[in-house]
Amino acid sequence: MHPNPTALVTGASRGIGKATAIALARQGFDLIISARTVTKKERYHDIPLSGSLEETGEEIVALGRKVLTVPMDLVKAGDVEACWEKVMSVWGRVDVLVNNAIYQGAGLLKRVTDLHPDELLEVFQGNVFAPVRMTQLALEHMRSGKGGRIINMVSASAMVAPTRPVDDGGWSFQYAASKAALQQLALVLRVELSSDSIQIFNVEPGFIFTEMMKEKGMDEAFAKQWGGAPVTVPAAVIAWLATADAAREFNGKTVHAQKFALQRELHEDWHEKTSGS
Repeated sequence: MHPNPTALVTGASRGIGKATAIALARQGFDLIISARTVTKKERYHDIPLSGSLEETGEEIVALGRKVLTVPMDLVKAGDVEACWEKVMSVWGRVDVLVNNAIYQGAGLLKRVTDLHPDELLEVFQGNVFAPVRMTQLALEHMRSGKGGRIINMVSASAMVAPTRPVDDGGWSFQYAASKAALQQLALVLRVELSSDSIQIFNVEPGFIFTEMMKEKGMDEAFAKQWGGAPVTVPAAVIAWLATADAAREFNGKTVHAQKFALQRELHEDWHEKTSGS
């Protein structure tokens, strides 16, 4: 059994996942990180995109923490189980699970009339079936030990109506519906779990300025215009939920990261920072 507290963060090659892994390392966790992109040379997107597990791991080690890298593709049969089996065989311990990874592939940005059933299935495989299975495995492990915390990344697209179609600045049915399904997981588990030794939370990050946006030509001024925040904001909120005793009152609830971070002073005010004041 690994001697130190550990956190498993999916989708940790870049963006919120990477920032979360680093934030948890700073809180004293050793990290298990998973994603498709393991090395700097790998490419899975239609545009060049920085970030890899290799790079995230280097930053975690530089903070004096241990890291276990486990490749995982959400839509590949057996990858979730294989990831969990490796974690258990090597470290045998997960205290915090962060279901951050999302499906990125065909069909995600299509209108309903253009969507093929196989594409809809893949979106739900990545955004619902995979994190639910990971949660089931984590719950079995946490129930047999000293408990733990599970944090799911959800989306505002599941809570409000779009004003434009997906190909004109809105979002797709398949993405919003899959995130709505995942959002229900914490709400249901809150009443199903018989012990408060396990808590499960939803984090809604709001508009976040990521590597993907930078590569597509968006800059910090664009993020500021739309009320965006850096990836370190939801990461700070996740780290608080993973460690604070006071987090128990949010068990089974959805935390809106940007508002929460400002109210609790978990992060410097990025509005002031981006405005140059």
